[in-house]
Amino acid sequence: MKSFLGITIVGSVLILGLAAFAANRSLRLLPSRAALAPAQAECTCRDLKTLRIELSNALLLQQAFSNKIAELRAMEMDGRVSSSELKRWAESDARKGLKEVPGSSGPAQVDYKPWGDKLNYQDDERVTSKFTNEELCRRSDESAAALEEAKKQSACAGIAQAIQVHEDWHLNFCRTIGYRPYWLGMRGADRAKEEVEAYGAQIAVLHAEIAKLLDKNCEPYKASGQDGPTSYSGVICNLEKPFTITGNNTLVPYPLKFVPSSATSGTLSYSATYKTLTMAGSGTYTIEGADTDKPRILAQTKSTLSGMGRSSSGGGPAHIDLTPLDTDECSKKL
Repeated sequence: MKSFLGITIVGSVLILGLAAFAANRSLRLLPSRAALAPAQAECTCRDLKTLRIELSNALLLQQAFSNKIAELRAMEMDGRVSSSELKRWAESDARKGLKEVPGSSGPAQVDYKPWGDKLNYQDDERVTSKFTNEELCRRSDESAAALEEAKKQSACAGIAQAIQVHEDWHLNFCRTIGYRPYWLGMRGADRAKEEVEAYGAQIAVLHAEIAKLLDKNCEPYKASGQDGPTSYSGVICNLEKPFTITGNNTLVPYPLKFVPSSATSGTLSYSATYKTLTMAGSGTYTIEGADTDKPRILAQTKSTLSGMGRSSSGGGPAHIDLTPLDTDECSKKL
């Protein structure tokens, strides 16, 4: 009997499972939300960080499998066994660079194992011909139970759906090409290609879940910093929508109003009055390090101070650090 190794991100852990991988085929899956456990909660702002780590890991693994295909194909051409190399690599080198997901609690392993694998001599067509392709390819009871447990233990419904989609990819591919070609015909490079496709389906779901949260102002950052006597403080829920940070120059606090033109740049303006003095200014800003865990706002401003019949102008840079928030402060504002 043969077993094929595949990798998927399930819940909050790296999963090693049994699966066969497709050659060059694309399937379209539309799993129903009704298939999710009734108690599974929808993803909220607090899950954004977890979703992004899941996405990052899935993208890394998808690229790793894609990069491995050529090497496996070359091994097959000179007669070496590519499936054993794929298994060795997937259990070791493929894991490099993966990020730890906070609060992981799912099962350690989820396998897609077709029901037909329980048969003795499944390589004998006289044995498999007694069953329909649907019967042979359906999940074994063990696989189905492990999948449901993984979904139940995942951080939120969107991650559970991504797990389901990834595993459904293998199931539907078996149904499409038939159990015997699926079980007997796959070499290492074909399996790696199928895993790339399965990750593609999983990644699409994670992207969609993250986009939904961003539409709900779930890009929470704490703003802080200081330039000379001026300090900055505030909370930013979404860098792509107008936001305000409070500046304080020891005399009076004043709002800095930011209007994005994109997720990483835009304009700002501010004004404040202290007794007989009036300050007003404007400028442009960019977000540095937007793809890191330590982004910051770098602004260039020009301002005018007037009062008592006089006025003066000046300008300079402003540096505001952004620290990701792990709270639901922004979602509560909806």
